[in-house]
Formats: sequence, C-alpha cells, structure tokens
Amino acid sequence: ISLSCTLWAFVLGSLLNILVKRATESVKTDFTGEKEKRPIVKLKEKFKDKIGRLRSVFRKETEANAATNTNETAEMDANK
Repeated sequence: ISLSCTLWAFVLGSLLNILVKRATESVKTDFTGEKEKRPIVKLKEKFKDKIGRLRSVFRKETEANAATNTNETAEMDANK
C-alpha cells in the first residue's frame, strides 16, 4: 500500500507542478501580450540562425582566401 501511495503522490505532484508552470506562462503571455510561438516556427528560426552563421563563416573564409591570393600575386609580381 505504501508503494502505491508513494507512486500516486509522485504522479499527482508532477502533474500539479506541470500545471502550475503552464498556468504561470499563460498568465505571463496574457499580461505582456506576447503570442506563444508554435514549435515549427521555433524550429524555422533556429534553422535560419544556423544557416546565417554558416554563411558568415564561409564569407570570412572566402575573404581570407581572397586576401591571401592577392598577397601571393603581389609577391610573385615583386619577384619578377
């Protein structure tokens, strides 16, 4: 009996905790007027951020390669 009561107390406590967290979030969003984003929108935003980071990395690499290529060309011209 004590194990089953402990299990039920854990389940009820967990459910109550989840409900309280969701309730405070909903009150907060109602008070501030924010709209809750859908999971697909959150995924799209994360994906766009990661693509933006990749693009910036590639741009930096191509700029660095272009700078080294111009330096090498200048050195070759100076050696002629």
